[in-house]
Amino acid sequence: MSEYSICHFPYTSIQINEQGNVYPCCHPWCSSYSFGNILVQDFSEIWNGKRAQEFRKQFQEDNYKYCKLDTCINAPDRQFKTTLTAEKYPEVIALSYDSICNVECIFCRNCSKKQDLSMFDNTIDNWMGEVFKNAQRVSLSGIGEALASEHTRKLMTKIAKLYPYIKFDILTNGILMDEKNITELGIINNLGVIRFSFHSVKKSTYNKLVKKGNFDKVIKNIKYIADLKKQGKVDELEFRFVMNSINYKEMIKFAQMAKKYNAKVTFLNLIENEDTKQTFEKINILNPNHKDYNKCIKILKNPIFKENFVSINTEILNIEPNTFISKIKSFFKK
Repeated sequence: MSEYSICHFPYTSIQINEQGNVYPCCHPWCSSYSFGNILVQDFSEIWNGKRAQEFRKQFQEDNYKYCKLDTCINAPDRQFKTTLTAEKYPEVIALSYDSICNVECIFCRNCSKKQDLSMFDNTIDNWMGEVFKNAQRVSLSGIGEALASEHTRKLMTKIAKLYPYIKFDILTNGILMDEKNITELGIINNLGVIRFSFHSVKKSTYNKLVKKGNFDKVIKNIKYIADLKKQGKVDELEFRFVMNSINYKEMIKFAQMAKKYNAKVTFLNLIENEDTKQTFEKINILNPNHKDYNKCIKILKNPIFKENFVSINTEILNIEPNTFISKIKSFFKK
């Protein structure tokens, strides 16, 4: 039996999705195991309830039946006793339920679908006080563009006024991450980790991947946030890159660009969804049968991907070239 947990997230953080389900981290990494639902349950019942205890038990038993250790990119930097209940309420609240977005990435879900946020509008005052009682950070938004949503913009302003010590960790496509918006929202002194998700160093490539985007604005705003970081007004800067057959040749330059701005960089593999199934099959560069698969593998052998400022799944880095022998083995495994 383990005395300490290999991961602090089940003791320090939650993520709330579109249905109100509460997860300890990103749902693909925890097998979509929910502690409960914030829209219909008290948070005290969720945070240390039976389902939360069942999830934490895996750390005691060393079986990790819920954690996807082969794909998780979070390297835990804190240890917690493997208790079934958490002593304190979460420090990090990830609000990942607002999918409103101002761009359309070809590998993402259908952003044109209208989302009904009325359940959150009607209930958020009921659970905010309890959920945020120990919060140090609020993470936005994970599935949409926080700065493009009227709901989330109002919420950010409210949080900044009620909890002036809370920092905002924002995942953004970068188009609206400018001085005007940050000032209007009143969060200039509350910026934590700012993650720009833009997938390319070239405007021509970016335009193929991001519809309704604006590459020039993204680069301008990156420079603005990087300058705020130099002034100590931003805790951390990160660039995100979803690997595919259209942009894979720019991976090294993308990492170099991150290094230039003193930013961390995260490389992510494509995730298939119902909206992009056909596109996924065409541009999934990590499919061994893709014509450019071996070229991508060769790029991944570059030592820059093992530097400390780079995050990438170990599973991806250990992928081997698809040789004739491996194809034969794969055929007979079917």
